[in-house]
Amino acid sequence: MCLHGVGAHGLRYRRLADRLPGRRLVALDLRGHGRSGWQPPWDLDTHLADLLETVDALGLERPDWIGHSFGGRLVIELRRRSARLTPDELLEEELELHLVADEDGRLRYRYAPTPVVAANGELAKQPSLDGLAAVPTLVVRTPDGEVCPDGIVMWDALEETAAAVRGFLS
Repeated sequence: MCLHGVGAHGLRYRRLADRLPGRRLVALDLRGHGRSGWQPPWDLDTHLADLLETVDALGLERPDWIGHSFGGRLVIELRRRSARLTPDELLEEELELHLVADEDGRLRYRYAPTPVVAANGELAKQPSLDGLAAVPTLVVRTPDGEVCPDGIVMWDALEETAAAVRGFLS
């Protein structure tokens, strides 16, 4: 299951599919994108429900997931909601360090919404890729080869992640 980012569409994965013979790639258009329905709401819960409905309709029991940008966030949410791997003490530390009670008593992450909106707007701009081929890059993978979101790798395999970073920087 391949999930695109904001402002994109599922067909972006067609060239990847061409390079993976023998694998079935499903790359749908997220709600409000491409040829999917455009009706609201466009929140995480609705996108996740759409994804799970599609997986069920296709009869996929345990698909592999690839996500780019917002699609990556959806993969993280699917993973987080289906299996929590992070030890409780690390979650409690995150709550203490990064969550704050709002005036309505609800816990919220400590960030200003306006810069988040601005950052998402910047993500929509076409980047220049000039010179990037020469930039050393580390992609941290699990032992079975999956690329993991930062939070999962950092919290659930901190020693392995630190070793990979040390090796990369040396």
